[in-house]
Amino acid sequence: MGALDIIDISDLKHPKIITSLKFNSTDISAIDFDSQNQKLYLATATEDIEFNSPSVLETIKLNAGGDYVSSESRKSLSSYVSTSVKVIDENIYTLTGNTGGLFKSTDNGKTNNLIHSIHDARWIDANEDYVFVLAGTPAKIYLFDKTSLSEVNTYSPGGANIPESKSHMISNSNYLYIAAGDEGCKVLDIQTGNIVFQIENPDLQQLSADKEVCNTIATYGNYIFTGNGEAGVYVLENDGNPANSTVNGNLKFKKDRSVNHLLINAGYLFVAR
Repeated sequence: MGALDIIDISDLKHPKIITSLKFNSTDISAIDFDSQNQKLYLATATEDIEFNSPSVLETIKLNAGGDYVSSESRKSLSSYVSTSVKVIDENIYTLTGNTGGLFKSTDNGKTNNLIHSIHDARWIDANEDYVFVLAGTPAKIYLFDKTSLSEVNTYSPGGANIPESKSHMISNSNYLYIAAGDEGCKVLDIQTGNIVFQIENPDLQQLSADKEVCNTIATYGNYIFTGNGEAGVYVLENDGNPANSTVNGNLKFKKDRSVNHLLINAGYLFVAR
């Protein structure tokens, strides 16, 4: 089972769920929003027998206010689960894990073409020049030319060794920030692939190692935020060079509350746990 909540944050001190969509036979791995067409794309895994494989990209139409209108399409990809989805220059890119890869759609998700086969593909991001794909077991980063989608380079930073786990990556300026799971947080130079900074996961006596892994990462100015499961959110600060990052503080939540995803918007840190 899975669910999608649409949350009104016009009053950030009093957010409220305006729509909650429940899926009886489908898990949701990731979502992305196309503001130009008012559409939401869901990377999912489903048990519905109408599809050739469990990995499905779903398109949902929203109104001008951002609320749910209708489910527009559901299209089967390959492999067992869609792990990540992102709208890049009016195209929709979707990843599927295990025996899947990188898919591209130019018609609102109605048809999807396999661009590259990638084992254990987990997260996608892009900058002005490249489309980045992070794969796992162990971590491997693929750089694709944004125009031609030809493979430019691959990097092997290490980490993401836990099977069937989430990994997260974002690009910012000249760097890739990677939530590398069992090997903590890593920052790579995009042009060289060199690791300019890395920090291990916290080691808290009251938690086992599998509950402290780095699931997610976010950046804001000279700050790096890492989501480390039940260990909470760790805040790192630097002087503008991520190589000089040091731990500045920690946000700890109630017992058994695991931080799974981070997002920064309009100067606010949103924590999914």
